[in-house]
Amino acid sequence: MFIRSLCFAVLLSSSVTGQSFHDTPNNYYIGRGEHASLDVARSRAYANMVEQIQVLVSSTLHVTTSEKNSDLLNSADQSTLSFSSVVLRDVEETVEQTQGVYHVIKFVPKSVVRAIFDRRRRQIIDDLAAAEAEGEGTGGVDLQRMLQQYYRALLMAGMYPDTLSYPFTSGGISDVVTGIPLAMQRVCDKIVFTPTRKLDDEYSTWRYGVTWTGRPVTHLRFTFHDGLGESEEEVRNGAAQATFLFTDKRERIIPLSIQ
Repeated sequence: MFIRSLCFAVLLSSSVTGQSFHDTPNNYYIGRGEHASLDVARSRAYANMVEQIQVLVSSTLHVTTSEKNSDLLNSADQSTLSFSSVVLRDVEETVEQTQGVYHVIKFVPKSVVRAIFDRRRRQIIDDLAAAEAEGEGTGGVDLQRMLQQYYRALLMAGMYPDTLSYPFTSGGISDVVTGIPLAMQRVCDKIVFTPTRKLDDEYSTWRYGVTWTGRPVTHLRFTFHDGLGESEEEVRNGAAQATFLFTDKRERIIPLSIQ
């Protein structure tokens, strides 16, 4: 099975104030940064703040120095990645300068971050419910959509700060971080590829009927290895085909299974 994961940039919306930060610190995530360059100080304060939020996968500060007209120009590039698109709003900052050094404080209310996590929790549950619902019924089943919904929930659950349980249909109540991979494996274990006929004599090309719990699979992308190479194929309306590049041309029936 072929799965791609994606990362999205975290966007920052901030306002600038010239006053010191005097509010109750326990109500905020706070980051501090100092440097002779205001841009670098801001980036360091931002990086220090987001490290505390537990949303971000990585936070890397790149400071480059270039020479232009004999003047050294410092620039800072803040690169931050997350497993989901998060817009941090209501971020504020204070800026002070003493003896040529900028002192920057960035802060965001913890209530804002908690609201982000609450939305994430609801999205995880919605994705799991949609994935499980895809497996119900008696007609064709879109396993591509089911597995994508499971996988998106897994990515988000990995960055959720609290323990979250879910009543999986076939596995019972389980922590989502460990329960989702098991649910995906149970789905794959029930996929059956049945060879129906050979399509080509020059290569070993076979047509397969593809079912899941006896129901036709309407959509599923997968990759397979035949010992000589790798191919990406697709199940459409309960059928798929695969071409194997074996060196010998003897007749054979080639079983397929999903891992």
